[in-house]
Amino acid sequence: MGGGASKKSKPPAAAPAEPPKPTRPVKSFPDLEEEARKAFNLIDQSKTGTLGTADVRAALTSRPYKTDAVFELFDLDNDGQISFEEFVSIYGDPDLNDDEKGLRQVLLKSPVVVDGYEQVAHEGGGSKGNL
Repeated sequence: MGGGASKKSKPPAAAPAEPPKPTRPVKSFPDLEEEARKAFNLIDQSKTGTLGTADVRAALTSRPYKTDAVFELFDLDNDGQISFEEFVSIYGDPDLNDDEKGLRQVLLKSPVVVDGYEQVAHEGGGSKGNL
């Protein structure tokens, strides 16, 4: 008697996941935003307004193995995308260590950026700025 299956109660609903914590604060460099926007737009081959893995990997044609390291440096909120605000924060940050500065240069000196700037300059539309 009474040997039926016992009712199992449902586990409590999980609390909503908190957004990832930034790895470092986002800094603002208004004087560099125009220059950074040019580089960002050249890397944003998908034209989504954020840099995804495919955009960064395409920019790093000679060093695609650096893609994860670029995301570790630039993706400040760890959401898998690099927003323009995150990009300009690292683009202008004078407080990066030598490894971080080197990684920033790997991305900014990538063929997609350098060739893009050369094409714009050839068409009479600007210079490479601080790249």
